[in-house]
Amino acid sequence: MREPLTKKIKWCYALGQFGWSILSGIVIVWLVWFYFPPGNDLGIRLTGATAAVLGAAALLIFLRFKEEDEV
Repeated sequence: MREPLTKKIKWCYALGQFGWSILSGIVIVWLVWFYFPPGNDLGIRLTGATAAVLGAAALLIFLRFKEEDEV
């Protein structure tokens, strides 16, 4: 039978997970800030045509994976 984890090991694990969650949150905010910056026109514009193309691509990918699941 395995020995129970000590509090020190649990705290080290918890701090590591906390660090990863902070790091991933920072990266996500940076990506959104880079592609959609506030107050200027340097980011990607989400026009109707862009939304239609992205939506069609997402639908095709979804249908492709759905067909693979049915086989």
